[in-house]
Amino acid sequence: MGINPHEALKPAQKFVKHGFITSLPGLVSLYSNNPEHAIRIMSYTLFQEEWAGRTRQKKPVVVEVYGGGKLSTSDSFDEEYKNKDKIMRGKFGYWTDQGLNDRGFFECVQIEEGEFHDLLDGKLRGNRTIDVISYSDIKRMNISRLSKPYAAVLDFDLAKKLESGLHTLSPLRKSHLFRLRAGGRNQAENLLDEIYSTRGDTLIGNWHAFGRIKSQHPEIRILKFHGLFDLIRGLDGDTLLNGPATYLALEPYNTPQQLILL
Repeated sequence: MGINPHEALKPAQKFVKHGFITSLPGLVSLYSNNPEHAIRIMSYTLFQEEWAGRTRQKKPVVVEVYGGGKLSTSDSFDEEYKNKDKIMRGKFGYWTDQGLNDRGFFECVQIEEGEFHDLLDGKLRGNRTIDVISYSDIKRMNISRLSKPYAAVLDFDLAKKLESGLHTLSPLRKSHLFRLRAGGRNQAENLLDEIYSTRGDTLIGNWHAFGRIKSQHPEIRILKFHGLFDLIRGLDGDTLLNGPATYLALEPYNTPQQLILL
């Protein structure tokens, strides 16, 4: 566990040789396959990003990036922390000449439209490529793809349709954003079924910033899931870039008892 995501990513990526750091679709699969494991109660920073912006045709969209996007390494986090002009400050955050001080709370990375359009074209910095699919296509995803970066695009108005906050299971089953975050309708249903079997029809946090941000200013946020026993915080895409972080790194040869929490 690291104090910040960039610190937590270092040991996670050092550990992973042939496996991957999990996003929410991978975590849901682990829940289903390991009903008694302690991973179910842990809080995780997901290896998953939410990009908000507009297409070249000025259509507002949300792009969910699974498995590593712009903030895919500790160095990329460090670079963004140092670039104060691209970081959106939280309510109490501010910079000094020495950099980020102890009251600096940072919510998102602001990017140029060109970089957002590059993502939609399947291009990431460092000459990396990424598969980009539509929201309607994610139902055809299979578990074998979870170790590879990919992205799915959702209409911005659909993403913010269910307001940020606490909800019972029923509205979340119909939420386009919840389905997108989970990696598709089946994965979302599996997660909600796991929650119901553990906690009943309780309130679950599904937090996002899409009700207050402007899509004409592209930005990136990270996503956390606080486990089956902290459902008030629940699934949080309105969290801090420099808050406490724990990643779950998996190698193919690991048994569930050997999962490494980072």
